[in-house]
Amino acid sequence: MLGLRFFCILFILGTYKWGDHLSYLYRFTEEGRLFKSVDGGRSWTYQPLNTVSSFPMKLHILPSGTIFVQGNGSTNWWSNNGALTFSEDSAPVHFDHIRWHEKSGSLLGYQKKGNMTDSYLTVDGGRSYHKLRFSRDVTWGPLNSTSIYGILDATNISLLAKTEDASSYTIVGSNVSHISASGGSLLSVETSSVLVSSGGSPWTPIQLPWDISNGQIRESYRLIDDRSGSLMITTNRATSDDDTVHLYQTVGEDNFLVESLLNVFVVDGQPNVAVARGNIGVYFANVKVPYLNRLNTVVTYNGGGSWEFVRTADLPRGDDADCTSCGLHFFLQNSVVDGEGGPLSISGMYSREDLPDLLIGHGAWGNYHTSKPENILTFLSTDGGSSFREMFHEPTLHAVTETGGLIVFVPAKRATDKLFYTIDRGESVLSIELGREVQVSHVVNNGSTEFLLFTGNSTPGLTFRVDFAPVFTRGVCDITLDYEEVPYQYRMSPYNRPQCSMGLKRTIMRRKAGSICLQPANFRPQIRIVQPCECKMEDYQCDFGFRRNRVDRCERDLTIVYGPSVVCLPGVKQYNLTRGYFKHSGSGCRGGDDLSHYVKDCNAQHYSTYIAQVVEETQKSRVGLVMGLTLSSLVFVIIGVVIVKKRQDIGKMLARSYPVEEEEMGSRLLGDS
Repeated sequence: MLGLRFFCILFILGTYKWGDHLSYLYRFTEEGRLFKSVDGGRSWTYQPLNTVSSFPMKLHILPSGTIFVQGNGSTNWWSNNGALTFSEDSAPVHFDHIRWHEKSGSLLGYQKKGNMTDSYLTVDGGRSYHKLRFSRDVTWGPLNSTSIYGILDATNISLLAKTEDASSYTIVGSNVSHISASGGSLLSVETSSVLVSSGGSPWTPIQLPWDISNGQIRESYRLIDDRSGSLMITTNRATSDDDTVHLYQTVGEDNFLVESLLNVFVVDGQPNVAVARGNIGVYFANVKVPYLNRLNTVVTYNGGGSWEFVRTADLPRGDDADCTSCGLHFFLQNSVVDGEGGPLSISGMYSREDLPDLLIGHGAWGNYHTSKPENILTFLSTDGGSSFREMFHEPTLHAVTETGGLIVFVPAKRATDKLFYTIDRGESVLSIELGREVQVSHVVNNGSTEFLLFTGNSTPGLTFRVDFAPVFTRGVCDITLDYEEVPYQYRMSPYNRPQCSMGLKRTIMRRKAGSICLQPANFRPQIRIVQPCECKMEDYQCDFGFRRNRVDRCERDLTIVYGPSVVCLPGVKQYNLTRGYFKHSGSGCRGGDDLSHYVKDCNAQHYSTYIAQVVEETQKSRVGLVMGLTLSSLVFVIIGVVIVKKRQDIGKMLARSYPVEEEEMGSRLLGDS
């Protein structure tokens, strides 16, 4: 038995959060009273605020230790001394949403007004606020920049501007529809172009395969940047549903946009895509199956070059165990589903930059995604999302220590008298008796071996404190004796061929299975690159003007017409011939299959012959499109039957690797060489 302690708190739990910097715990009552614990919840002290505010209240704790308490009105409170004292701020309105600049501690507050947004900036801890002139899309600049970007709506024109202090503005672009920020990049959509600025670099255009220069822009573009070298961009252009977008990615230094994944589901205006944080090139996405109104979860391990169903390390129990066309389908963002006892909150995909190997997800095994609580399971990955194993046959609440060496689970949809935990990354699961049956509402960890369980409305006021230190009988681990280097993200392809991740063989330092000891406080899983792999099909994405077919070949996209110059341009001595593939900028592979473009001299005879081939191909493409329209009704019926029968309609992205023949199928001109 662990030294388990539980005690009654004489007020109903409102909201709470660990102070990451101060290791304090804060909580509110429904009456708006703030309490603080400095001893892991053993005792609590009342922290009076200057003005009483009714629940709900929100608590934000910055890495610097600053505490920001947001009331349900326009009153907020700040503390820089661990909640010993609070100062009331001068916010002019109640903020619907706030965004911190964690490095400087500055705050952006937003209040929605129809299609517009009022935004305010404070750089002095709430003592003064400055209203920004921006009307919408207000965001911090990339890579912790203190610049603030937004759109200024002037007379008959929308301007992209930036400011440092809300007093002076620099115009960056004009005729801007909207902007999007992610990772280290910023995207600007203008009347005739889409521009991107990566890491504060100058703005460069995205080479779109379509024209947006005529009339008012109706397409919406959003940016996803995991800093792998290639950008993901979603757009609602040419979608058949209001709740889907198409996902594209950039290739090459010229930022050519190529198709990656179709029919990505949209939730609350945002694409249902999750990045496996700390892992380059690993994305999960929920896609809508056309005509069936169902969802599938797919994953890419090569930065969007190809997508496949998510697989498990062990087959699930039950009738679906032999389902060869099944996969795992996850909730990628926090969601609420209808349960027997009322709404049930389901947490989205859990991942952390400092624990790249660890992912926890809620989902179901089968043909499609499901929102039925009885079918939602808990899965764990300890190899960066390359494979998952079933942990619990139900949804759970979970918390992880800072080092990732201890994970705690409790059932999410039912009362329980047990707490479950694993100290070997899911290889085994143990349990602790709580002494009574309670409905747990939240689990938090203070960064060490202590966890707190808070009960919900069915048993209000109970807090369980569990210290797992006695489990680790040997105390703190010895790095030299208790750790070993094991392969990381080294998965098997559908044909049981070993695959590397982004063209690299990697290893990770892990605690040995038999070492029951505490991971050192400063330990983080260290991923080491062992060697580059030989290049394979999965290291390439389709080049501009090409799209992936159902057997993973990149074929010409007949909706995109090439327009190379009929003569070699002045100063151009060479040109590129493409085989239809482009190596992902984040791939570290060497040798092996060379599917990249190749360079040829720009001599008149060869180039003229090539241009004649391109013109002929373009003419055939146009004829093919007309014939395609004529036969569309018949094709639609055939495709519909195939979809229902074989489930092959998740956006033309399920990948299988096949050898590719070398073909000269297009060109892009190079500069001087």
